[in-house]
Amino acid sequence: MSLIGMLLLLDIALLFYLSLVAPGTWLGMFRRRPNLGIRVWVTTVLLTLLSLFSSIGLALYVALDTYDYLTRGSIGDASIVTVIAVSVLPWVLVAGIGIWISLMTMKFEPLLIEARALSENFMSIGRQSRVFQDIPVILVPLEPRLAFAKKLGGEKYIFITRGTADALTDEQLEAVLWHECTHLRKRHLEIKSLAQRLLVAAPWSWLATCFNHEINLLTELAADKAARDKAGAQALSGARDLLGAYC
Repeated sequence: MSLIGMLLLLDIALLFYLSLVAPGTWLGMFRRRPNLGIRVWVTTVLLTLLSLFSSIGLALYVALDTYDYLTRGSIGDASIVTVIAVSVLPWVLVAGIGIWISLMTMKFEPLLIEARALSENFMSIGRQSRVFQDIPVILVPLEPRLAFAKKLGGEKYIFITRGTADALTDEQLEAVLWHECTHLRKRHLEIKSLAQRLLVAAPWSWLATCFNHEINLLTELAADKAARDKAGAQALSGARDLLGAYC
């Protein structure tokens, strides 16, 4: 077997491990160390994607190399069907990948537009009430108890409704702001977006399902840990009791 063929087999074996075995291993393991868990899950997904594209690249190389071998007449004129099949295969793979990327973009884009429109509406009716850790806090005159972090136009914002501000003590509000600030500082929004994109692109994937579930949980645990360290466990617990799942 050639070196490229061996690399392809190793790549496929790594892809199998990362996409099927590893998710079951990491699932539920990092509840007490959420920041480490986020790094492990993101690394696993990035390595899986790298292995996937590497496998495709190696497969294309093998197909093209085989085509070159056949067209030199190494196995005679009777292999014309094989020559045609092998010569078409790389372009079928490339076209398939392009179509898949286009379909996933079309499927995910409406979700992005909807989320962006909601944040922009909140921005239009809200006003900046303070700056917390260099992040503007937008107070939205609505009664439902909500608080969330968002990036608009590359700028970071924390949105707090009037209902939230009125319900919390200063210490509890501080805990909520630390929670949301951590989402922005630790790039949780981008990581969650990656998880959602993978799930939309491959809803049948065990890795995508586990990654999305764990990232949504671990980012909240990590933000809670930061809020607990900065504002105190009692303030965070009180905020949780009043607001529930406010993020």
